[in-house]
Amino acid sequence: MPKSSPLKSNFTAGEFSPKVFGRADIARYANGAAEIENFLIHEAGGLFSRPGTKFVKEVKTSSDGKVRLETFQFSTSQNYVLEFGDLYVRFYTNEGQLLDPTNPVEVVTPYTIAQVFDLQFAQSADVLYIVHPSHEPAKLQRTSATTFTLTEIAFSDGPYLPTNVTATSTITPSADTGNDITLTASVATFTADMVGGIFRVKDGYVKLDTFTTTTSAKGDVQAKLDGSAGDLNTGAAATDDWAEGAWSNENGFPSAVTFHEQRLAFAGSTNNPQTVWASVVAEFENMTAGTNASDAYIYTIATTQVNAIRWLDSGPKSLQMGTSGGTFAMSSGATNVPITPTNVIVQRDTTYGSALILPRRIGNFIYYVQRDLKTIRELGFDFDIDANQADDITLLADHIAGTISTSKFIQTAYQQSPNNRLWCIRNDGEIAVLTRQIRQEVTAWSRVK
Repeated sequence: MPKSSPLKSNFTAGEFSPKVFGRADIARYANGAAEIENFLIHEAGGLFSRPGTKFVKEVKTSSDGKVRLETFQFSTSQNYVLEFGDLYVRFYTNEGQLLDPTNPVEVVTPYTIAQVFDLQFAQSADVLYIVHPSHEPAKLQRTSATTFTLTEIAFSDGPYLPTNVTATSTITPSADTGNDITLTASVATFTADMVGGIFRVKDGYVKLDTFTTTTSAKGDVQAKLDGSAGDLNTGAAATDDWAEGAWSNENGFPSAVTFHEQRLAFAGSTNNPQTVWASVVAEFENMTAGTNASDAYIYTIATTQVNAIRWLDSGPKSLQMGTSGGTFAMSSGATNVPITPTNVIVQRDTTYGSALILPRRIGNFIYYVQRDLKTIRELGFDFDIDANQADDITLLADHIAGTISTSKFIQTAYQQSPNNRLWCIRNDGEIAVLTRQIRQEVTAWSRVK
């Protein structure tokens, strides 16, 4: 029998799953391959060998087996790679480790090796905001080319849970101002896990530092970040006008963060998994809620099931939210009108749940890991159905996350140039690489070992 050598002009369909080897009727079949390993796919369709790698420095905790790498771009000329390991972060720039002067620049963090892959980030200039559901929101700040600091965010006020509405549940402060004042509650109110959290008492708020009993706790009356004095303004008398802070070891902390419409938005704490908290406009560390258009706002998604918010992403028309049960879009409901405390609409887009993994935006599309940790979905507007759609772009390559039951994606990264590529890191160390060019109909997977 003569040997067949069919002409293959491109690989724009990438590596196919063995499950579709017999689907010769698929239009993209001729542009696929059974295996594309250690090659990358050009947007024009050709294959080329993947670039080599360069050894820069051994990570600090190589004995732990893994660290997380993330980017920090201060400017086009000052870019960093962050090495998050067990209770630390180190820095790399200009193809070398950041030193000061001969020792590695290192910042102590509260994040264990088991927690670093659940961190989410939002960057503004030289500040990287960091969230994790078990830790207070923090900011990693670049103060010079070789100096970074990590601090918990000192919000000027809020956010709070709903105000107490029970007239018989009161709090009596021992003083209106000062440090180490005592708050006495008429009913069981305090727990040890509230230490470090805040309580609003009438016109001011107290940061708790000591738990005494369920009806007694101590703390400091907080001055505002604008320099004005903190004052509870109760006359040190009992008041039923109080509210517990939304974030604490008792209630959990946000697991998602992003910037949207000049606000810093947080979402998805342990006890309030479907709630979004957004800052005052242009005041990222001020969570003072109100009814004015620029005030901070709090919104909780109403669904039949409790689906925790896994990530936030700012889009041109809405704040996109990935939850464990689907994706949602938050907006004002009107074109070119921002969200305000009194003008919020949330609509469900899809029912494909998300994993707690930071998504990546390529153009007007969001690429996120589905809750099964094996599927990548492309979320974007579909003009045919006049709605957002989350297409499965691993449909023809459902093996790309690995073929054994424990295989999964643990992190993604976006490469803009050369070529639009999504790098998807697997828990076995192999990387699945997606080359995506929508206008040229390129959806091509390959693998890098």
